[in-house]
Amino acid sequence: MIKIYIDIYKEIELFNIKGVSSATYSKLKKLNIETLHDLIYYFPRAYDDRTNIKKIGELRGDEYVVLKGNIMNISAPPTRTGMKMIKATVNDGTGVLEVVWFQRPYLRNSLKIGEEYIFIGNVKRGYTFQMVNPEFKLYKGQENTGEILPIYSAIKELNQNSLRRILKEALKNYLDIFQENIPEEIIKKYKLMNRKNALKEIHYPTNPRNLEEAKRRFAIEELLILEMGILQKRFEIDLTNEGLYEIEGNKKLVSKFLESLCFSLTTAQKKVITEIYKGINAGKIINYLIQGDVGSGKTIVAVLLLLYMV
Repeated sequence: MIKIYIDIYKEIELFNIKGVSSATYSKLKKLNIETLHDLIYYFPRAYDDRTNIKKIGELRGDEYVVLKGNIMNISAPPTRTGMKMIKATVNDGTGVLEVVWFQRPYLRNSLKIGEEYIFIGNVKRGYTFQMVNPEFKLYKGQENTGEILPIYSAIKELNQNSLRRILKEALKNYLDIFQENIPEEIIKKYKLMNRKNALKEIHYPTNPRNLEEAKRRFAIEELLILEMGILQKRFEIDLTNEGLYEIEGNKKLVSKFLESLCFSLTTAQKKVITEIYKGINAGKIINYLIQGDVGSGKTIVAVLLLLYMV
């Protein structure tokens, strides 16, 4: 179990990820991706949600949309610049959309009149609604034609499609190495998604709800690891935090000061002083936060403890 846990922190070159060359590994390092853990935990900065198919009749202005419609006609009109253009008219029963591609003359033969397609891209509003160079695919009657694609922080040498392909291959081949790192009782108490499912959903969400559940799980995971780091540091300090100094244990100065006061200490003040005195009497460097309302006597507690140290 420990060996498997350590494996995720090995250098990424030691893993056989299909299509990733030594040159690609160098590019990944520019994104601070050096281990398998770095790669799998390289979460998207945003998402391209293609699950919501919109009607042409619902369009109102310039927007990024997913549309479904039948191609009514296809043409290749000439342009003033000499660029090759393919134009198609699409109808979904609620309206008509003009779809245009430049420098892709082969589409005139591959697109079929009467067939239903999915179109993904930016719509511009002119004398009619128009999409320029959209992505498209044959509909084929699927119920769920959309997808939510990850958008990563990329570099010029490593674009979105390359990062998506690399992450997909890594998840496919090495997801099983990532064992659960949150205690079972916490997962049950907060109804968290398990680690493997959350890693799949954070990169390639099946729906918006699962994406939010994955984000929630990793937020709690991050807080838990941070808290464990603080506790570990505290434990390491506590191991050596004793016998660092000696106090005389002489309470005459404290007693004299208490006698000079025009009031008596409260039970709560005495309790706090006794608790903190145990630490300083053991020669420990201490850090305490004393909480109380204004006028409750926090300052006098601090003064008395300083007198013990004197």
